[in-house]
Amino acid sequence: MEEISLKEVLKATGGILKQKEKTKEMERSVRGVSIDSRTIKPGEVFVAIKGPHFDGHQFVEEALSKRASAAIVSQESLKKIESSRPIVVVKDTLAALQELARYYRKKFNLTVIAVTGTNGKTTTKEMIATVLSPKYKTLKSEGNLNNQYGIPLTLFNLSPAYQICVLEMGMSALGEIAQLCELALPSIGVITNIAEAHLEFLKNIDNIARAKAELLHALPAKGFAILNADDKRVMAKAKETKAKIITFGIKQKAEVKVKQISEESFQTIFLLEDDTEILLSLLGRHNIYNALAAIATAKVLGITTKEVTETLQNFKPAKLRMEHTFLSGIEIINDAYNANPTSMKLALEVLSNLPSKGRKIAVLGDMLELGPQSQTYHKEIGKFISSLKFSLLLTVGQEAKYISEEALKHGMKKTSVWHFSQNKEAVEFLKDFLVEKDLVLVKGSRKMRLEEIIEDLKVISEKVRNH
Repeated sequence: MEEISLKEVLKATGGILKQKEKTKEMERSVRGVSIDSRTIKPGEVFVAIKGPHFDGHQFVEEALSKRASAAIVSQESLKKIESSRPIVVVKDTLAALQELARYYRKKFNLTVIAVTGTNGKTTTKEMIATVLSPKYKTLKSEGNLNNQYGIPLTLFNLSPAYQICVLEMGMSALGEIAQLCELALPSIGVITNIAEAHLEFLKNIDNIARAKAELLHALPAKGFAILNADDKRVMAKAKETKAKIITFGIKQKAEVKVKQISEESFQTIFLLEDDTEILLSLLGRHNIYNALAAIATAKVLGITTKEVTETLQNFKPAKLRMEHTFLSGIEIINDAYNANPTSMKLALEVLSNLPSKGRKIAVLGDMLELGPQSQTYHKEIGKFISSLKFSLLLTVGQEAKYISEEALKHGMKKTSVWHFSQNKEAVEFLKDFLVEKDLVLVKGSRKMRLEEIIEDLKVISEKVRNH
């Protein structure tokens, strides 16, 4: 972060200093922003965020003891804090964090690219940053910093050196993407697809489409909307933007279109209409769409398809997203980062289509935040998986039991379907069941933490090897 003064912090947030304002104090330098007292660095301002399960106000004094330049706190919590260092008092600390991010973002003249969609956001964001980096100094949001906290924290990493900023924008309610766009001011927006997710909060697919379209509304007339031509819901929203539309796809007519696909084991090769051949070391046809979105974005910024071939060929997936690993001769596809009905079916199709000399095994956890329709969606997965002829289906969690029940109802053998309440139980079963050359898919919603199954199996494998 470029240094700003405490005076600027007060201006951006509308905050008031607890102690008497002194000229020297007002010019105090702020060299960063943090919401975590454990990792705060000297010179950073600490913003005490209050969430449903935590309250940053409990750690203000710790942050200041680590030489934070100041702390931003709410009026209602002020009485509990004792410190001689600068305290900025605001009505709402989250709003203050966002207003400060908006103020800081406006200091820079650069291109901001916002990526949203039900599936593929992270991979598409990573691909876009990868293909742009050889030509442009590019900042990207890291990990899951895609929400009301993460986007501001990413924006604070801007500096005059950056020409491009690529942001993933997630949401679980209407209005959230619009709010994030007000902070980031994107001029290029990418929508990967629109499908069922977060129904617990959004109720129906129409609201999901409305929420994603908030990105389109935020784009300027001179901006660009990069849209999936094969997704009817995405294209139905295209008329709601003033930006120029650039499409990508496999089936429908598009500016960036595939005309031929071949899948070889753990590689996907596709040919564009301009005869450029792209090789992806990634699993699944859905990753072609992610690559096409990146290619279309690069095209808008003056990078040819031929120039992106090498960078895409060397692209590696983010952690827990269709990661291909080996464990004592067993192949594992670790897709445990998250799950919804669409992404679950896509992952199962990948498992079904992959060549294997051993058995194919699906380990599936709950798909969360699906609201009243959760049982129905889990049953759909059970019916779907029954037609794929896997050797074994393991389900873990309260909702995932409906996957098992429906798979049995549609013809899977009782000896091939097992349900467990906890990850540990699944591990105990798998450690005695798995044999060399088995191919295993592990997938579930983030809160299920199914990667723990793989980690526990690694530990067991190491102990056996060492003995």
